[in-house]
Amino acid sequence: MSDPDPQPTSDGNPSIGRELVGAVATAGVFLIVDRVHLVEGRSLLAHVSTGARSALYISVSASCAALLGFAITATSILLVLGAGPRMTWLRDQPEFQKTRVVFMYAIYALAVATAVFTALIVIDTGQVGAWFLEAPAAGVLAFVITRLAWVLWLLDQLLRISLADRRHAPDPVTPGPFDEPLDDPR
Repeated sequence: MSDPDPQPTSDGNPSIGRELVGAVATAGVFLIVDRVHLVEGRSLLAHVSTGARSALYISVSASCAALLGFAITATSILLVLGAGPRMTWLRDQPEFQKTRVVFMYAIYALAVATAVFTALIVIDTGQVGAWFLEAPAAGVLAFVITRLAWVLWLLDQLLRISLADRRHAPDPVTPGPFDEPLDDPR
């Protein structure tokens, strides 16, 4: 019996473990740089004006929330696509098998980032930024960036196989008659 929820391997597939290590490393680098650059008891990275920090948190939170909506929409669209010959062919491709993992990890990362940066809007309001809050936020942001890079990688792979199929197919697949948006004979 196969595992219904396989963990991705590290051979060119998204790996949550490597990315979490990268996020922790980013937070660590943030802390080291921040602590090394202490000048007169002030941190260079954490000593940004309250307004600028708040604007940054609002921008990142809003961007992550918008991207979260797009990722959920894209995943929903993939779920309701019919079972026509083109979609059946695409579902059989190894690259398409990574779609669920890539999109769901991106959705999780974007949801966490939206929550973290929304909380920072309210919590990190002091005259001097709270480096102990900003360092994990830097790690979360690094994690989101890697998750979005995987989404772009997946879309590139799907476009490649789709375009390759169109160039090499001796007889292009012609779609059948369109009856309903969810015309699925299964």
